[in-house]
Amino acid sequence: TDRPLAGPADLAQALGTSPEVEQCFIRHLFRYLLGRDETYGDACTLEAAHTAYRTSNGSLSATGQSIMTSDTVLYRAATTED
Repeated sequence: TDRPLAGPADLAQALGTSPEVEQCFIRHLFRYLLGRDETYGDACTLEAAHTAYRTSNGSLSATGQSIMTSDTVLYRAATTED
């Protein structure tokens, strides 16, 4: 936010309503659930997860379900190990 903060409660309120903080949370949840960093190809999955988060009033279950049922997870490429 580009405004002066009145104290800790005001900071908490500003962070709690920040879309940037929500997106950061979604990225970290994605990384935790998939065990890897996001790539450019994951942008749609992250956007859909953020939409699920917002429309469910911040439900972790709905957000995680959005990620785990995404094309990113359902159609991930097989990896080969040497």
